[in-house]
Amino acid sequence: MNRITIMTMLLFLMIIASACGSTSSGKAENLKSQSAPSAILPSPSLPAAPSPEPEERKLTPDEEVALAYITDYLNSDDPEGKANYVKQHFAPDMQETALKYASTVTKKDKRFKDPSVKESIQMPVNGVQVTLVLIQGYEDQPCRACNNFKTIKEVILMIADNKMVWGYLKTDDFHERLSFYLLRHQFKTAAGEVPALTLTEGAPEEDQEVGLAYIHDFYNSDDLKGKRAFLFQSIQPSVTSTFYAHTQVATNKNIRLQNAKVAESLQYQLEERRGSLVLLQGECSCDNKELIILVVDAKMAWQYKKLDKLQEDIIYHLIRDKFQAPSPS
Repeated sequence: MNRITIMTMLLFLMIIASACGSTSSGKAENLKSQSAPSAILPSPSLPAAPSPEPEERKLTPDEEVALAYITDYLNSDDPEGKANYVKQHFAPDMQETALKYASTVTKKDKRFKDPSVKESIQMPVNGVQVTLVLIQGYEDQPCRACNNFKTIKEVILMIADNKMVWGYLKTDDFHERLSFYLLRHQFKTAAGEVPALTLTEGAPEEDQEVGLAYIHDFYNSDDLKGKRAFLFQSIQPSVTSTFYAHTQVATNKNIRLQNAKVAESLQYQLEERRGSLVLLQGECSCDNKELIILVVDAKMAWQYKKLDKLQEDIIYHLIRDKFQAPSPS
């Protein structure tokens, strides 16, 4: 057998061996695949079903009213549509005020982009069960200074009897900011990111004196000139317009707080802000025998008392619960 024939036969045998080896290897791989658990490698005939996407939670009727306040009233440019929302969904005693703003266009920095309901809770106020709805959104325009990062905005809306009552925002006003955080602490959503409200016993004497002076020189006073002087000297500028009307008339004698004394005082810190809460109690022919005065930078910033108004009384009760002094009989 010549050399060429031998080489040809050897080459033929190598090809056969290679083919056999390939078949054997294929069988081994096939056995390995068959022996693997189906949970890891599912059978080609039974493809794994895709994971279902979580269903979006259906809003409650109160949450729908709250969200519609943002989309159909606050964010809307349609005066007629805004007026219709007020007539259908605002509490009767708030409709007149809300209708005044129905014809105005909300500034972009006040609007909420992509608003959504994050959580809602229920609380009793004056025997009425109210719903508080936490809504989050974004600034309508991205922040250029922070690389167009979306700034989250929050608002808490109060709903009673499926009607819009009030909204609470984190503004620069001392009273409004404190009110917002008092309510914000009631929610579980991102609770760890909410600034803590720290309270310590005993407000500075100066702040307690401001509280007493407010009762004597403003709340109980018949001296309109003296009330105006107190307004501009001892009341925070952010709320002087609110209290200005009180300088035009004397306080009804039936609701005056006579012989007022400091029953208890607290000093609070919220973010970088410090202030005092002064609980004053006295004599009155009415049922309201106490007031709580908010003092910031030695100036009166707000008064809290029971007014039979849900939006005000919920804050009064949350603050009153911070004090240990018993309510007067």
